[in-house]
Amino acid sequence: MKNNKRVVKPVFIIGAPRSGTTLLYNVLCNHRDVSFFTLNLLRAGVYKKGRILGYRKELLARIQNLIHRDRISLQPDEATICWSKFFGTYNHLIEYDCTQEMTDHYLRVLAKVQAIFNRPRFINKNPQHSFRVRILNKIFPDAKFIHIIRESNAVACSTFAKVREEPSTNSYSVSLLDKILPLLLIDKNSSLSLKDIQKYYSEIQLYALARDVLISNAREAQTFGNTRYYEINYEDLVAEPKKRLEEILDFCELDKYQEFNDRLPEIRNENLKWEKLLKSGTVDS
Repeated sequence: MKNNKRVVKPVFIIGAPRSGTTLLYNVLCNHRDVSFFTLNLLRAGVYKKGRILGYRKELLARIQNLIHRDRISLQPDEATICWSKFFGTYNHLIEYDCTQEMTDHYLRVLAKVQAIFNRPRFINKNPQHSFRVRILNKIFPDAKFIHIIRESNAVACSTFAKVREEPSTNSYSVSLLDKILPLLLIDKNSSLSLKDIQKYYSEIQLYALARDVLISNAREAQTFGNTRYYEINYEDLVAEPKKRLEEILDFCELDKYQEFNDRLPEIRNENLKWEKLLKSGTVDS
């Protein structure tokens, strides 16, 4: 019998936005033992402690699943609204920022998600977790972290295009100057100011710099050991998806089975698109 009441070895996918985190998240959520946030679960308030139902939101989640059957409502979700309750937006958090209240809250919420799915493991991706590996490790001392890294120009160009596509809803662009790039100045002990950076760097170059900041912070999880931190390049994943996913399943301690392989989507190297655009000069900030 599956034990879904206890959160064991949750998996967190980390990395800069536009690095392939969503690709990997969607693929791994096809696994029969994995539970995850969906928009319907968030609509049901699974992350809230309600006045009447408390954390018992299974019925509301089932109702939402009956009402909303579209792809967006059922697909894996970053659940930013859940994590921002205690963590805020793009804040670098460490062990000393952790409280018993947030520990109890997230243990309950993740256990509830597992119970709703009736699956024993939990997985979540959120680029902001790159700044949270130490506090997540404090809350979940057996958590596993998969860090996916993509070539710098591809990340920068893809981020630039995404922000232009959704300018009003992109928290990454909003946080770039006030939260992310100041960490770069601290890391490099730079004499440059934020105004200098804005003056001398293009928008695309700023996204490349921000990528480096997120990679540096995500790599704090290396100290947890190789059974809990796994680093993979996006380019290797798309070149040999079956081989790399088998390695990732082994790292996550998830079973390998044929149906999982059969459900793998077509995985393409999207870097080629950005290489062509850069050469043609189409991408310009």
